[in-house]
Amino acid sequence: MIRILVVGFMLFSLTAGAVVDEKAGMVILSLGKNFAQLPDSDARALKRKSEIYNQDTVTTATNGRLQLRFTDGSRLSLGEGSQFYVEQYQYAEDAANEGRSVYKLLKGSLRTITGAISKADSDNYLLKTPIATIGVRGTDYELTICDRYCEDDSGDAIGLYGQVFEGIILAATESQTVDIISGTHFYISEMGRIQVSSQSFLNRIEDSMPDFKMEAIPAQDVSPKIEGNLQQQLDDPGTNENSNRVR
Repeated sequence: MIRILVVGFMLFSLTAGAVVDEKAGMVILSLGKNFAQLPDSDARALKRKSEIYNQDTVTTATNGRLQLRFTDGSRLSLGEGSQFYVEQYQYAEDAANEGRSVYKLLKGSLRTITGAISKADSDNYLLKTPIATIGVRGTDYELTICDRYCEDDSGDAIGLYGQVFEGIILAATESQTVDIISGTHFYISEMGRIQVSSQSFLNRIEDSMPDFKMEAIPAQDVSPKIEGNLQQQLDDPGTNENSNRVR
């Protein structure tokens, strides 16, 4: 399977600085059995007002739903059967431009609205998924990964589905890049073809987040080749002859 990179504006390199177990956010809604776990620590059951820390791995059960609010004001909803890792988080209100937020959606589904960190400097925000890496600027978006279980259950093709509610996402494969704007749905196939539409590509009509029914898929690394190609295209957009900008 081709690995796909989705990113808004510029990718960035983050250096160490955040402290393990530094408070990153708080649970504002927890339905079902949900847990968080720091490295070399026991799992903690999550309920409303439970704290989330830098380097926590957050897991929702098959009937779980979870909504988080991070200290920079960003919000994130996790669907059932999801696993989410706070890889690096640091934020101080009086130094927002020095904040860092790097997350990994290891499996499952999410919707998120970004906060002060990305608003101050979009280069300081990154969200990784099994087949995509996302950077944003003031964005509200959702992603759905359809694997073979999803295909059997819904009839939707394997691939990455998404919708941008606000802001812009740059979707890139090894052969194509597309600016995906607010109000646009998109589908990226296994072969890396990007399609955009004002209508959803999913056969199933999903309720608003975090009501997901997506099966989990194993974590993978983003293709270094795609990441390198995308960085070159972002540095010099005019060099990409295959660009297909959505207006």
